[in-house]
Amino acid sequence: MLVDIRRSHDPYEVGMNFLMTMALEKVAYLPFAFMVDQWRWSVFEEGVENLNARWWQMKLRYQGVIPPLKRTEEDFDPGAKYHIISDQVRILFPHVSVTASPQCDALIGG
Repeated sequence: MLVDIRRSHDPYEVGMNFLMTMALEKVAYLPFAFMVDQWRWSVFEEGVENLNARWWQMKLRYQGVIPPLKRTEEDFDPGAKYHIISDQVRILFPHVSVTASPQCDALIGG
């Protein structure tokens, strides 16, 4: 029988677990969402030259991530993200999820 170690009846622990889950789901997503939109906007402004190089420059700048292997313009790493090929603005998603959630009142002190 598996024991769910996340179960707790201590209100403080339950609250902290909830906040940590929200941080991992929402806050950690922000640098990625910002970077994806910055990259998309750079494509609109600067054109399609150096698409992959710009992707990895921004990944390093905003997320501190480097490619696992040497990448060239023959690679198109952004295309592996559905966020790119579905043409969605990403940075708005965390804002929408916060304002649409019941926790919004608690966040703004209401």
